Amino acid sequence: MLVYKLLLSILATFSTIELTERTKLNNIQSSAIITIVISLLLQLLFKSNQALSYEYSLIAFGASFVGMTHYHKLKKIYIFASAVLFVITFEVLRIYTPPIGGLLGLSAFVAVAISYIIQSKFQKE
Repeated sequence: MLVYKLLLSILATFSTIELTERTKLNNIQSSAIITIVISLLLQLLFKSNQALSYEYSLIAFGASFVGMTHYHKLKKIYIFASAVLFVITFEVLRIYTPPIGGLLGLSAFVAVAISYIIQSKFQKE
């Protein structure tokens, strides 16, 4: 199940970035579209298991936040790392915070911040 969450996170993150790069949409609009499309697909895919659909929709929604990162400031490899770190952070922080109203944004922020700090350390050397 963790592997699927990681793959979904990577897909949602890079889909948001690609939609922003290839269209005239801003990153907020791209995030909303990607979240809606993925959530609808998950609803169809998991008709009999709404809890799993909800769980994966949360991952897609939060990962699209990671995809809203200014991709010119963070290299793609670090955005990839942020997508992976998002899932790990989400799984750890969900014990302490409600899923909507802080968990997704906080998880995305922590993941991107860690990646940005690591990138900046490697660029200085």
